[in-house]
Amino acid sequence: MPLLLLAAHASCADGETVLVKGSQTGGLGGTIAVSSSTESSSTGDSGTGGSTASSTATSDPSSLGLSFESIELDGKPSFVTHFEFLPDSSEFLATTRHGRVLHYLLDDDATTLLGEFEVPVFVEQDCGLISLTLDPDFEDNQFIYLGYCTSLAESAITRYRFDAAAYENISRSGVDILRAGDEKATVALHAVGKLGFDTNTNLWATFGEKGVRSNAQDATTPLGSLVRLRPGADGGYAAPVPPNPSDGSPEIPLVYAFGLRSPWTALLDSQDRYWIGDVGASGDDSVEEINVVTAQGQNFGWDTHAGACEADCDDFRDPIRAWKRRPASDFEFEDPEVSASNGRVAWVGVEYTERERDRYAGLMTNKVLYGDMCLGFVRAIEVDASMNIVFDQNVGHLSGASAWQVGPDGFIYAVTYQRCTHSTGADLPPGQLMRARLKEESQ
Repeated sequence: MPLLLLAAHASCADGETVLVKGSQTGGLGGTIAVSSSTESSSTGDSGTGGSTASSTATSDPSSLGLSFESIELDGKPSFVTHFEFLPDSSEFLATTRHGRVLHYLLDDDATTLLGEFEVPVFVEQDCGLISLTLDPDFEDNQFIYLGYCTSLAESAITRYRFDAAAYENISRSGVDILRAGDEKATVALHAVGKLGFDTNTNLWATFGEKGVRSNAQDATTPLGSLVRLRPGADGGYAAPVPPNPSDGSPEIPLVYAFGLRSPWTALLDSQDRYWIGDVGASGDDSVEEINVVTAQGQNFGWDTHAGACEADCDDFRDPIRAWKRRPASDFEFEDPEVSASNGRVAWVGVEYTERERDRYAGLMTNKVLYGDMCLGFVRAIEVDASMNIVFDQNVGHLSGASAWQVGPDGFIYAVTYQRCTHSTGADLPPGQLMRARLKEESQ
């Protein structure tokens, strides 16, 4: 099934003319700083300054459960694909499938749209503006990177200079870092996925195989792969440090791991392991995969097989978790809120690491959230240094989640894209910002 659920013809606000709000409202070029609510840890209110959870939760990991409270996004954007908090700030940037980049302030239980800009993208099936990440030196250079489709067959990663004092100038500052595509592609599927930076300031990204299955087993193409590179000062890229594996072609190897189909979501954890949600094919035999890359050169099997390898497996690495459409997985039965859906879309969210303002009483520490966008189950998993699973259980329910972040207030947040259907009607809900709380605290 298509990654972003065949919503190309839906009626939505993203087709509207961009409205630029003046920089006097704040932002990096204005006067708004971190919301004062994030400085309080014991006020007990319902917003970002709410009490820490240690007084309500037990130390038993099996008690971990999350509930999600909705925070309306100012302007009610549709098809929200990603978001990132700005450094040490309650401001964040959010992307929509139709090319809008929205600059928000989160203050307690409300968001304020400070301004926005738009970039030209190709929108169809999976394609559109998919992802965003900030440069490691963002506070000095204000660079952001966007991952999006340029055509049915091609995706791009482009760098822009963010300027909250002149949103209208941002789209003109773009320089291409990488373009990857296949002229044999016939459908706008399996495009660029998530972006990020590693501890060596290499840019990493995931790419689908563009519906050309053989690309996933070709370690010389970025398609169907996890790639690493070092963005060039004037665009383009250089080899990452340390370099990717190479068989002598191409001149600058990009591929770090391969054998992926539609790796829409990904994260780099605190142990330098890449977690990837790889969306499965349609049909009753489809398999959704959560893959973990622990070393360069690993091959996750597509398109030779989906799920765990069953024969001639020496060259392949199995997913750490997988579930089929048929028969129904245990994951569906463990979440009482799961409702029937023909769709399946695997995602990985965030790793929650130890922090001074722990909103989850230590119960989420070192755990990674993952789940299914369509079925809506949300699970937390923890693995040890040897990749043994030491914890994995259902912790909540949220349908339509498209991206996850940990906010400056210590809470986990998600944004929603839409409900998981093929509906093209005008009744699709706008995207929401969702805050995760311990269930005991929210009752």
